[in-house]
Amino acid sequence: MKNKGFTLIEMLVTLSIFSVVVLLTLNTFLSSFVSQKKLIEMQSVQREGSYLMETLSREIRMATEMTNYENNDSSIRFKNHSGEDVIYCRADEDASCSDTDDGDYFAYGPDVDNMEIMNSSDIVIDNLRFYVPSLISSTNQPIVIVAMTISSAKDPSVSMTIQTSVSTRIYN
Repeated sequence: MKNKGFTLIEMLVTLSIFSVVVLLTLNTFLSSFVSQKKLIEMQSVQREGSYLMETLSREIRMATEMTNYENNDSSIRFKNHSGEDVIYCRADEDASCSDTDDGDYFAYGPDVDNMEIMNSSDIVIDNLRFYVPSLISSTNQPIVIVAMTISSAKDPSVSMTIQTSVSTRIYN
């Protein structure tokens, strides 16, 4: 008698092996998808952080006078290259600088009532600090140290801390 079919055991073994292979392939695909999504968020945070720091650095380099400044503060006020007062600060969604050191946005403007938000809603400003050690103890050209921690609004585990030192063109 010639057997032309498969037994139930053979079918179950084949189905089990096929299921394991499909699950492994699916798991690999999903892992790479999650990694790619996280990488895109990291790139977005890095791009926005670089933009904010470069814009602020350029403005500080061209400053003509540092005014109303307290060290280790979340805002800084100075006169820009045109002689206009400018404030950079951590702000809330209505673009008002916060005295309580909270807010998810980076804002600038000529005064606290006329601020503009600089970053997109894709990122959150977790921390912002300005420090000017040379204004306190030195007669040299002021250096402004800016430290900022930003994270993704979509994935708070994607976070980055950026720090830069900017030398102004003000000579004491």
